[in-house]
Amino acid sequence: KNDKLYWFVLDQPENLLGNGEFNDQDSISNTTVEYDKWMIIADSGVHGMDITGGVLVRDGTNSGNNSSARQHVDIEEGVTYNISYDRKRTGGTTGRTNVFSDFGDGNQNLAISDENATFNSGTFITVTDSVTATVTGKMSFRIYFIGSMEGEIDNISLTRSATSRIIQYDTKKNIITPVLVDIENTILQLNK
Repeated sequence: KNDKLYWFVLDQPENLLGNGEFNDQDSISNTTVEYDKWMIIADSGVHGMDITGGVLVRDGTNSGNNSSARQHVDIEEGVTYNISYDRKRTGGTTGRTNVFSDFGDGNQNLAISDENATFNSGTFITVTDSVTATVTGKMSFRIYFIGSMEGEIDNISLTRSATSRIIQYDTKKNIITPVLVDIENTILQLNK
């Protein structure tokens, strides 16, 4: 007699950034910011960055000014985005990395990591943050090495927060109907 089936579905968000693992040496654009390619640039002077051994490396050839890797992504108003990256400090007089991007409320410093300038851990640490977009459109995602920091960045990801759903399938009418859509997965928490 029960002619309805129910599914509990959790989206598996995918990385909106191309080559966030830096495993593709050809993913660099030295002239323009693009989708799926990293443009490497210094605020002024020499950036000292390259993709080497599957990581974004900044060495001592930088001129001591901020340098960034940039890529276009599309964002949607009201959606929460999760930022994550691994970073390792190896030298320089500063130890800061951050994401500096405009999700609709002007440029913001996000996913900030400061490591003591006199200590080079030599190990990767994971930095995370989240932000909710207040506009829909194209955004320039920018991850920075600040000042003269030397180090490595890897595994950069920008993902939408997971969405969970309860879906009903009516076997007699052959109709699928959403019963509950939890945009931020805060009510159903299917991944907990």
